[in-house]
Amino acid sequence: MVRESLTEYITRLLKAGYAPGVIRNTLINAGYSPQEINMAMEYTQSTATSRQKTVSITGKTLIIAISALILLILLVIGGIILLSPKPKIIELSVFPSKTQLHQGEKLSFLSKLSSAEEREASVVLTCVLTDKRNNQAIASKQEQLSIAMEKSITTEIMIPESAVPGEYSLKATLSYEDKAEQKSFDIKIIKKAEAGMLPQQGPEPEVAAIAECPATCDDYNKCTNDFCEKGICRHAPITPCCGNGICESGENVLNCVDDCRERADTPEELTAKARVIVQTDPESAAAVCSSITRAPQADECFSQVALSSGKNLLCENVQDPESRDRCYVSFALEGDFSVCTRIKNSYMSKACYSLQKTEQIKANINQIKMPSSQSA
Repeated sequence: MVRESLTEYITRLLKAGYAPGVIRNTLINAGYSPQEINMAMEYTQSTATSRQKTVSITGKTLIIAISALILLILLVIGGIILLSPKPKIIELSVFPSKTQLHQGEKLSFLSKLSSAEEREASVVLTCVLTDKRNNQAIASKQEQLSIAMEKSITTEIMIPESAVPGEYSLKATLSYEDKAEQKSFDIKIIKKAEAGMLPQQGPEPEVAAIAECPATCDDYNKCTNDFCEKGICRHAPITPCCGNGICESGENVLNCVDDCRERADTPEELTAKARVIVQTDPESAAAVCSSITRAPQADECFSQVALSSGKNLLCENVQDPESRDRCYVSFALEGDFSVCTRIKNSYMSKACYSLQKTEQIKANINQIKMPSSQSA
């Protein structure tokens, strides 16, 4: 049997870096028999190998376990992402049948719901009619429904007999999941006695028979008083009226910002302005085009300014590569073939060079003098 003290001694020497041969000679000199030394050496080496395998197997197993755990976590996260429903976005639009009603009349309007996601969802449509003067609600209605991709619903709200004539606002709020969408429109409530009254009008030519009036003459313009006379719908303007696009007497940016605020130039107006000033001030014209916020309209402005001025270098300001090439092609069609080298699109570039060669051939043909015909 191998003595434990001997194997421990051999193990310490091996760990200290001594070679097995040196250890063997040392033990022989110390009086140990070669057989005992061999048994102790074999036992020590086999124990060390077994420990190394155990450590190796344990480390490898740990790595595999960690990798499997990470893979499992990734699969779970991926499954959650794939199986989670896409967020549903519903757009709401409202269309009133008429915007001028009298006390006790029924307000009717169409609500249109639309979504790009096919998943069906439950929604709540809340409609509140509010007096704009004091922001107090005078009538309301709530409906619960479901929608997949598109749905239309007609809502009717009875205007109270006691409603004070004036301007009111109908607010429709669509609530679903954790979102809400709101739309509104204004109406005018008038007294019952005024419902049948007609504005003073000039004399009308007599007709043989009174034609039947249509169901409604509402033109959906809050700045007109709509009525029917002898089968003809008439729309008398209401002045002053905030919303007719005219800043009238008594209106200002505080009480009617829509009519009285300064209007910014449209992209078309800015383009026309740039085409005029480019003849005398190309830099200012380029600055005008740069003030257009939408890139496609700004590119169109630069293209038109370049053609108006005859300066093909202005085409460089066009951001869209295809639009820039078309700008250069316009100059080539006018006989300026210096732009061919700047065209990036291969097809347009070949067309430009082909057009240049065609024009050169025409020029050469025109230079050839035809012989004069001789009379017989």
